[in-house]
Amino acid sequence: TLGIPITVLAASPPPTGTSNYTSCSFDTVFMNVALGGTPAWYDQPYSTSITPFANGTNAQYQFFNSGTHLIYVYNESGTCRSLPFIITVTVDEGTADAGPDIEICSGNSTLLNATGGSSYLWMPSTFLSDDKSSNPTCTPDSSISYLLKVISQSACPGYDTLKVTVLNSNDCIDVKPVNAFSPNNDGVNDYWFIGGIENSENEVSIFNRWGGLVWNTKNYDNSSNTFVGKDSNGELLTANTYFYLISINNIKYTGWIEIVR
Repeated sequence: TLGIPITVLAASPPPTGTSNYTSCSFDTVFMNVALGGTPAWYDQPYSTSITPFANGTNAQYQFFNSGTHLIYVYNESGTCRSLPFIITVTVDEGTADAGPDIEICSGNSTLLNATGGSSYLWMPSTFLSDDKSSNPTCTPDSSISYLLKVISQSACPGYDTLKVTVLNSNDCIDVKPVNAFSPNNDGVNDYWFIGGIENSENEVSIFNRWGGLVWNTKNYDNSSNTFVGKDSNGELLTANTYFYLISINNIKYTGWIEIVR
């Protein structure tokens, strides 16, 4: 019988690194392997038609999707591979929402309302009361576009845009809300009067100082449908300063009112 020599090649040792990983989009996982020469790294079983994403004893890999990923290391000849290194990745894309675009009349202010994170930054800061607030007051002299950057709880950034368009007086209704009223049932100033709102299709919302909606109605008319200092559940609101949003033909009018008791 003829003796046929057989060479047994040692399998590449499995790579090591962070196996459970929460990352932002485009973040990098660092891995290494204890193997001589110049090993090759793949994110799928070896084939002559694919290119390794790294070569050498250290590798970096970016994950764009959450899930379980298998990483292999091959020796230089590609004949022996390691056991797969299993990485479970949760990708946080940093969701930001700057809200819908806004149209307001010249000389008015509007509240912006951002959501999606634990910290916020509006860019530029022009016309804003606080560029690091989730709901700053915007008092624009002209139309402007903002870029919102939001940082999530896991410190990942997210971005959104918002445009505030300032309309000229010809496109606006001359709405004149009073700034204070005293709903104490004495027959004087018992409801909030909004001059010029009659005979228009409108929506009126009242917010507290923290931006929470306390009352809302459609087709406010200064007679049968008015704000009398109660929330949407009919509970009395405390004497305080509140903020309003009036929408007429998709044009927004904003400002503050005070309830006096």
